[in-house]
Amino acid sequence: MSKYFSFCHISDLHLSIQANQQSIKDIFSWYQCKKNNDTKKYGRFTTYERVKLEALCRFIYLNKDKFDFILITGDISSSASEDDLNSALSIIKPGEKSKLWIKDTPNFYDNSFYLAHKPIILLPGNHDRIDYDSLTSFKYSDKFDEIFKYFWVPSTPSNKISAKSIFVPTINETINLLTIDFSLNEGRFKNINIGEGYVEEDIINELDRILKFYEDNKIFYIIALHYPPKSENVSTYLKLNNEEKFINLLNKYKVPFIFSGHSHIEEHKLIPNTSIRNYCSDSSTSFCENSNINIFKIDFELNKIIDKKTFKWSSLKRNFYE
Repeated sequence: MSKYFSFCHISDLHLSIQANQQSIKDIFSWYQCKKNNDTKKYGRFTTYERVKLEALCRFIYLNKDKFDFILITGDISSSASEDDLNSALSIIKPGEKSKLWIKDTPNFYDNSFYLAHKPIILLPGNHDRIDYDSLTSFKYSDKFDEIFKYFWVPSTPSNKISAKSIFVPTINETINLLTIDFSLNEGRFKNINIGEGYVEEDIINELDRILKFYEDNKIFYIIALHYPPKSENVSTYLKLNNEEKFINLLNKYKVPFIFSGHSHIEEHKLIPNTSIRNYCSDSSTSFCENSNINIFKIDFELNKIIDKKTFKWSSLKRNFYE
């Protein structure tokens, strides 16, 4: 008899202390902002749309019986400033200070992620590593690791891979989530555009050892990252550098699918020249963009996705609908 479990996949929330902000980068395009090789000076980032966040929180709470856990594939915060990171944390895990942090939003105590009582698996994206250096320039930050330590717990020396296990009572099985942080480290940040990622050799070596252990012990796992490999929807300034090493490793262990975000474009396609399907989520709450929420149903025994429901944002209805 087959065993099924489900999870809710969202991404690129871009939560911030300030709602409904659009950056000059998004208004005038990457090209104009980089015309003079000005890679780290293009204004404040676009943040979340308040009405979408309200609808997302309602959706999570009201549909909590339809999934076993929540997966967030990066860019949880608009930036790595302490205000933005704490604002993001207070939505996902409300505490006594949640009303103080969220300046432009209502209090979500009655319909929050946290009160859905579902495990939350998340990982950082490029925005979660970028702090404001001044009004118009940026710097690398690792504040995410401390502020989100309840959720993001690295399991390897590189501090870039988290291996987390979730027990799913409905099927009496354990699901292992491998979440990988390919955002730039501090050294790369100085020389590569801040929207890009990089597959470092030590991360690949660590991931190889973990996947070998899983294969030898027949352990079920799911892989999630922020950057969609070889996506036609990702520009040069948002690409994952050295991605072939990651793809080759996935091929080596016959990984059937991965989950990602970053591009703000819904994409469910095979990675070129592989049998690996990438399920890339649109942004779920970003300002002035299409948004959606996905719920996946997976056959535990077959390691196969058997159903996917997409709930799209409607500005007219001010809600997500299937």
